[in-house]
Amino acid sequence: MALRPWIAPPVAVLLVVSVAACTSPTDEPTRTAPTPTSGPGSSGVVESSVPFGTPTPSAEARAFLWPAHIDALAGVPFEVAVWVNPGAHGVSSGELTVSYPAGACQVESVAPGALLGAEPLVGFQEIDNDAGTTRFAAARIGPTETPSSPGPLASLRMTCAEALDDRLGLEAAIADAGFEAAPLAGVEGAGLTVAAR
Repeated sequence: MALRPWIAPPVAVLLVVSVAACTSPTDEPTRTAPTPTSGPGSSGVVESSVPFGTPTPSAEARAFLWPAHIDALAGVPFEVAVWVNPGAHGVSSGELTVSYPAGACQVESVAPGALLGAEPLVGFQEIDNDAGTTRFAAARIGPTETPSSPGPLASLRMTCAEALDDRLGLEAAIADAGFEAAPLAGVEGAGLTVAAR
């Protein structure tokens, strides 16, 4: 994915595709009950919760979807986090694209995670369920510590209408404390199994 310049008043900020992994595809997630994020009268905004525990940290900068495999029921919303393990880098911004089975699944909402602080500046957020892609970019407001702590760049709330066995794809990049592209040792999507209700 190509890097794009993004201007944030009053300073020009380079946003780069973001997300780094703290686990390998062989690691098993620690599963707990999901935290409800919407209900009657709610705004439908995804909260920055991590409903499936915390991934195992790694020394390398990585981006991945968490949990590594999602088991869901058709018609029942679920959450997936775009997790970043920054390695030795400070993370000042990130950009991501999540791909999913068009027509079968849809993203209901996307929200910033804790990686870029309590109130990051969202550069863009585009949900295109017809194409099966969601794009998101954000930047930290304020100083960037090096290294940054691992955490979610964003959380997506999704629903799949039918039973399927597929994958969610991920493209991501991060910018370091100087807004230069920080290399990721790996970017990993997630398995998706949806059972009929």
